Amino acid sequence: MDLEGLRSFLAVAREKSISKAAQSLHVTQPTLSTRIRNMEEGLGFPLLERNWDGVKLTRQGYYFLPYAIQLLQDLSNASTVLTKFVGGEFHTSFEEVMNNTNRLLIGIDSWFVPIFIKPVIEELRHDFPDLSYKFITRPTQTILDLIEYGGVHLGICYDIHSNGNFHTTSLIEDELVLLCCASYNTDIYNDLRNLNLIKEPFLLFDNPVLVSHSHFTTPIFKMLDIKQFHIVDDMNVTLNMIALGEGYTIVPKSSVFQLSDWKFLPIRVIPLGHQLPTIKIQIVYSNAKSFSEPIDGIARKLSSHCAQTLKF
Repeated sequence: MDLEGLRSFLAVAREKSISKAAQSLHVTQPTLSTRIRNMEEGLGFPLLERNWDGVKLTRQGYYFLPYAIQLLQDLSNASTVLTKFVGGEFHTSFEEVMNNTNRLLIGIDSWFVPIFIKPVIEELRHDFPDLSYKFITRPTQTILDLIEYGGVHLGICYDIHSNGNFHTTSLIEDELVLLCCASYNTDIYNDLRNLNLIKEPFLLFDNPVLVSHSHFTTPIFKMLDIKQFHIVDDMNVTLNMIALGEGYTIVPKSSVFQLSDWKFLPIRVIPLGHQLPTIKIQIVYSNAKSFSEPIDGIARKLSSHCAQTLKF
């Protein structure tokens, strides 16, 4: 991502003016316009609309805006850690945080944390008590990218057929379930062919969740003729909207386990069985010879215990 282009875009979004944005960044208007144009070409969509009335964000620009803000904030946070704290009073703490040389790095999809953390720790505590380890919680695609770049030794994630060079061990088939308000007529929801009769909107996860888990959203959209959508980006929001009768959704059963209080909400979980395809949960790892034994141990542990993992 072009950081200068990103800052230029945000300046225009804030100032609502090319000239004012250029002035705030201490650059010329042609320089700022070139930065934004280059970024638009790189992204493949327009960010700004320019006319006689001035400049405003396109629909794509409005959608992109919160991600641009978050990206710059994340980079700023990382820079703060690396430049201001490492040499200061928190030097020892941050040395420990950043020292991954002799540490087993375990990537885990954020939806799996309540399911797999305990057996992994039990295995490491029992057979490798002196081994230092660290969990890195990210969506599946990020975990796979981290493995490819050597930022993670072992990943617990969905099977999205990403890279054939990885070693994989299948753990379990994750069934899709429909979540709806407990007061709804379940006779309608038990058969997906009846979804056209439902007046409430389908609660659709927005990016990055939608993209990161497109392996289950894509078959849903292909098979179901859903007319109404409501965009959400958080599972807590989704569950509370469902409990209030504001919509329904279809998710992997594993995702429900990330929230401990879902059972206390008036929500009905309807297994979809063979109406929709299942999704494989797998262990993925590359050649990390120094950690081959603990990786094998974790794979055996999870393989032997995950048959009971996704039972409600």
